[in-house]
Amino acid sequence: MIRLTCGCKINLGLKITGKRADGFHDLDSVFCPLQWPRDELRITGTGRQGAGIFCDANIAGENILARTLAIFGSNTGIFPNLRLDLCKRIPVGAGLGGGSANAALLLRWLNDTCGRPLSDPDMLELALDIGSDVPFFLINRPCRLRGRGGNLEPVSLALAGWFLVLVWPGIHVSTRDAFAAYDAMRSGKDCGDHDARQNFLTNGYSKAKDSSLFAGCPQPDFGVDGLWNDLEAPVFAMYPALGSLKAAMLALGACAAAMSGSGSAIYGLFDNNNIAAKAWNALGREYPATYLVALRNCDL
Repeated sequence: MIRLTCGCKINLGLKITGKRADGFHDLDSVFCPLQWPRDELRITGTGRQGAGIFCDANIAGENILARTLAIFGSNTGIFPNLRLDLCKRIPVGAGLGGGSANAALLLRWLNDTCGRPLSDPDMLELALDIGSDVPFFLINRPCRLRGRGGNLEPVSLALAGWFLVLVWPGIHVSTRDAFAAYDAMRSGKDCGDHDARQNFLTNGYSKAKDSSLFAGCPQPDFGVDGLWNDLEAPVFAMYPALGSLKAAMLALGACAAAMSGSGSAIYGLFDNNNIAAKAWNALGREYPATYLVALRNCDL
């Protein structure tokens, strides 16, 4: 049995720059990989009996590992008969990219194990067919992403001395629903929270970075308008508890806080380890899936 592990990601800023003819949205975002939380994929070569994909979490919709196997096979002619057991620790519907990380992990292993039939550029192109975030996890280093997901530029992040508190509040946010709510809010349709829409259109609802947030502490170099996330307003309108969680993170001493991707994970950035630890402890009493990470510089 082969045991492989993969981490997740957070978005340090997310701006929607347009909507494509194929229905996807173009983005401008900085993706930052995290080691925790992480999933484990167990791979066993097997005959037909017992082959398949098994997961310890209930994941609705198409299985991205099955899709990865099918796309790899159709592009290489190689269809290995495997048993895949996925131990999920990265929450589903959290904006942390867990499914995409799983797909990239399997794709890399398949290519290496089968004699590298795909070049690195071919792998990235194939990964985009599997999912928009999969190419990032093949690179798995801080990147600025533009467009749908294939335009990736490695970046340097000045993170030394910063501490991250990451909370998953147990809410599953559908990526499709989040973008649909964004489109509705932009077009003026009823999204269930008129005040949120007005704030979103006029003064930047729940903007994560401004001068007051960083007063008295070093300003991190995050690019892409700091921690602004265009999806916060529509998602917070659907799930007000997420806005409350972000406010709690700031009240507990975070220099800045934001939602990752399409949600629902909320993270805070702290410049003091003791304050971060107290926030982690306080939030962990209410939300079991709470993580404290000491960050470091990523100079690529």
